[in-house]
Amino acid sequence: MNTKLTLVADEELIAAAKRFAKQKGTSLSALISSYLKAITQENESSDSAKTPITKGLSGRFKSINTQDDKQALTEALTKKYHVD
Repeated sequence: MNTKLTLVADEELIAAAKRFAKQKGTSLSALISSYLKAITQENESSDSAKTPITKGLSGRFKSINTQDDKQALTEALTKKYHVD
């Protein structure tokens, strides 16, 4: 059963994520759903259980604990995906 989920994120980050999903031929909902499935699987240590997107993200980000960290991540993603 599908359940609606509301996420709160920076407007520019959402726009960049939507463009990324479109480039990959999927929706943002499907992309996030796939990621959540991959990270919540029981055997997380198995690379075969991870999607290519999850494999690519593994180890790239440290834990975001402060507002400064969140801002730095937002700025990096904005720069990477050329969001004006």
